Amino acid sequence: MIKIIKPLLIAAVCAAILAPAAAAQEDEYSLAVDWAAENGIITTDENGQLESPDSEASRAQAAAMLARLKCDGIAHGGIVYTDVSESDWFYSDVCSVSAAGLMTGNGEFFRPDDSITREEAVVLAGRAFELDATEAGDTVFTDSDDISDWAKDYVYTAAGLGIVNGTDSGAFMPKASIKRRDLLLILYRCDRAVSVSAVVDDDGSVWTPLY
Repeated sequence: MIKIIKPLLIAAVCAAILAPAAAAQEDEYSLAVDWAAENGIITTDENGQLESPDSEASRAQAAAMLARLKCDGIAHGGIVYTDVSESDWFYSDVCSVSAAGLMTGNGEFFRPDDSITREEAVVLAGRAFELDATEAGDTVFTDSDDISDWAKDYVYTAAGLGIVNGTDSGAFMPKASIKRRDLLLILYRCDRAVSVSAVVDDDGSVWTPLY
């Protein structure tokens, strides 16, 4: 009997430890959805939630979020991509973020249907919120060598501010496609990082209050 109870007891204790962290993450996500809806960054479904939160975020969807967040009043003309037409729902958004220098294609193509990678999402958010990435330190990500050179400063800066973190194994997975909910969380955390004073604990860790 003891051998049966002990594993169950350990599992119960672990669940009790993990539950507050999971609840806090969900609370933060709820705050992010409310913030984005209030600022017109996203449209929500009938339940007030982000539509298809676990779907991969496309470049067009990222452009729309950034344009609604940062590009009010910027002229929509003058940007031409062979794979973006005026009839596309994201046309003005792509033009706006391109004109603002937040998102660009490779000259001829914007690739609106391609997914956004985790490192691309951090760079886009960093540009939009003008994060200072000039003095970024290294990180303890186990796959730091896989992060593109053009993204490293922004990724390290975002990690230092608590905007992004790694997996349980310590990997950042820079080339993995990012989900819509995770892109929204990055934008929300960037907003908090530039609008709310960060807190530095005794152990040197930096975090930003959610409320």
